[in-house]
Amino acid sequence: MGGAPLGAPIAGWITDACGVRAGLAVGGAIATTAAVAIGLVLARWGPCGCRWAGTRASAGALRAAGAAG
Repeated sequence: MGGAPLGAPIAGWITDACGVRAGLAVGGAIATTAAVAIGLVLARWGPCGCRWAGTRASAGALRAAGAAG
């Protein structure tokens, strides 16, 4: 079912109260926030389970860290 049973009434209420543009803007903001949050989580933990140290490192150093542990 996804988020439609919860999100659709809220989007409809925002659209009725503030207009179509506001409803689209809020929906876009929510989607962007979710994408950024997921991107940050994947950047930190990644699909391989490696942690990101928060510093720039060479690809060789990252591979060595992943192979070591």
